[in-house]
Amino acid sequence: MGVTFYLLWKKGLLKKDLGILYSALLVLNALWSPVFFGAHLMIWGALVIGAMLATLLFFIVRGWPEHKVMGYLNFPYVAWLLVAFSLNFSLIFLNSH
Repeated sequence: MGVTFYLLWKKGLLKKDLGILYSALLVLNALWSPVFFGAHLMIWGALVIGAMLATLLFFIVRGWPEHKVMGYLNFPYVAWLLVAFSLNFSLIFLNSH
C-alpha cells in the first residue's frame, strides 16, 4: 500500500479518481479493526472487508489500462482480503452454533 501511495503521489493522481478510491480503501482498512475487535461486530466486520475487496478490485480495474504496476502490486492485498474475509466469515459461522 505504501508503494501504491508513492506511485499515486508521484504521478499526481492523489486528487483524482484513483486517489479517492485509495483513500476510501485506507478509511475502510482503518475501520475494520475497531468494528471487529473493538465492537465485536463480526457481521459488520465482514461487510467492511467485502467493501474493501470491492473497492480494491475497482481500483485495480480502473487503473489497469494506464497503471498495471499498481495493479500487480495490489494482487497480494486481494489475496489477503480473501483470506481475512474467509476467517471473518468462519468466526461468524462458528459462533452462530
